[in-house]
Amino acid sequence: MLQATPRGLFNRSQLVLVAGETLPAPPGGNMPTATVVGARGPNGVYAQKSALNDWLRQIYKERAEIYPNYPAYSVAMAFLD
Repeated sequence: MLQATPRGLFNRSQLVLVAGETLPAPPGGNMPTATVVGARGPNGVYAQKSALNDWLRQIYKERAEIYPNYPAYSVAMAFLD
């Protein structure tokens, strides 16, 4: 993405990140317009509502200032397992 954007590749084609939810932070100015960002599994934005998920989302948002993504859920599950 960092090399293709300045060269105009995404002026001709759309960027699709099928597992882009693993990005460590919200995309900044380098993300091309109309990029499709997918996620995988029942975690992150697709996590079911539960007391445990509400707790994780709350403490993660307070500390990281973003909501937890797929890797954050994986690490939380490893610690809580």
